[in-house]
Amino acid sequence: MDHEKSIPQAEYLSTADTATVLGISVRRVRALIGAGELKATRLGGNWLVDPDSVRTRLGRPKLNGRPRYGVKDSGELRDYTLMCREQPVLDFVYDAAHRRVGEIGEIHDLRYAPLGALNWRGQPHLANFREWMAARCMPKARPHLLRMLGQLGLTDPADLLFSSYGLNLSDQFWFRPVGAGLSWQELNFFDNPYTDQFGRQVAGIPPEHLHNAAAGRALPGRSPSPATGGNLSKWWQLREGRSYLYKGGDVLRREPYNEYLSTLLYERLLEPGDYVPYTIEEIDGQAFSVCPCFIDPSTELVTMADVMARFGGMAQRDLYAAYLEACQKLGVPHAERQLAKMLVCDFLTANIDRHSRNLGLIRDLDSLSFTRVAPLFDNGRGFFFQANQIESLTDRLYFYQAQPFSEYPSTQMSYVDDYSWYDPTTLDGFADVIVETLCRNPLMPEALASAMAVQWDLRVSRVNEYARERSPLTIAV
Repeated sequence: MDHEKSIPQAEYLSTADTATVLGISVRRVRALIGAGELKATRLGGNWLVDPDSVRTRLGRPKLNGRPRYGVKDSGELRDYTLMCREQPVLDFVYDAAHRRVGEIGEIHDLRYAPLGALNWRGQPHLANFREWMAARCMPKARPHLLRMLGQLGLTDPADLLFSSYGLNLSDQFWFRPVGAGLSWQELNFFDNPYTDQFGRQVAGIPPEHLHNAAAGRALPGRSPSPATGGNLSKWWQLREGRSYLYKGGDVLRREPYNEYLSTLLYERLLEPGDYVPYTIEEIDGQAFSVCPCFIDPSTELVTMADVMARFGGMAQRDLYAAYLEACQKLGVPHAERQLAKMLVCDFLTANIDRHSRNLGLIRDLDSLSFTRVAPLFDNGRGFFFQANQIESLTDRLYFYQAQPFSEYPSTQMSYVDDYSWYDPTTLDGFADVIVETLCRNPLMPEALASAMAVQWDLRVSRVNEYARERSPLTIAV
């Protein structure tokens, strides 16, 4: 077949013409555009497809013999190099039909590899790599996402992940198509302007409320949102050269107020570098928590899930000991003390959401060393998040299912030996702050907020008891 003659002579092709040339559906054409496999420009509600990218796709050979990974069309298998900034890490084949990594290819430099993609021997592991990539993708549970995907002719958020080359604002990894002349410097979101129009639309924010100061200089069609995890509505905004994460709440809108309230607690009890500060902004009648990005072009966040994938410890009976040992092997300074701060604060606030991707370590990519425990972030489901009965908060110590080391809060507190940093006098009067802050939420009954203040006092008393038992010489309570 003469491919050149089959393509209409035009500067751009419609999606219908492209579908006819490729012998696929219009929906599939839109999916290929979303995945970056076809170059296209959006004009109004229509896509204008670059004919050269159609020629490139037509020139791909069909598979002969038994299909690899069960894929009949070789065009569904895409070759990429996993990059860390400008450093190639490894090659991999992405199976677009099943939306997963099909095969790990040539290894370039594993010193820069994501820990979550390795096994306990420090070698690439296919299942771990798939899990690491899945965690990188915007989840289907994100509000409004499926509707937005439908408008783009897509069915899965993984298609969006590759349209932005897997770039995010938590690390420096990205997926470079093999043979593509792309560089980190021209693409990354730390050094280049962007607009997160898509992320805001998924969050349900009307266009008239969007701040588009960077729109004129932004790289078109890309945003950090497709590689930002979490089920709540969220988006990134670039303000005066710094990125900020906006995040909403569930139907009762508790999370933004809890994030801010946690910051007020941390300001009293912890050091400034121990936590990510959150504020509250109201947009279109809804409250959103706002925090600055705490990763820069030279660092990356390595979650506990990734650390334990590398060291094979998630199935161990004493997960705390396994994680602390891994931190020691990685040379992380003050890990035990920082974990103690996290566990105490999470006990005080009855945080139910400190899962293994909501804590971690910071790695410096210039020295390849682990420099510190990551600051506390994502605290929206603390402050008795699931409590809705006053009696459960005022009659006794409220029980919640804890994370990440044990479901039992008392077990997690048993890991804390160092209270030398803990000063209970800084908590004086904080019960009033709880009521005042939570009642800013119009959906929060004042009686329930007052009950939460009673529970707070009970929990402070219990932590003081733990402190007297473990550090009687350094804690006067």
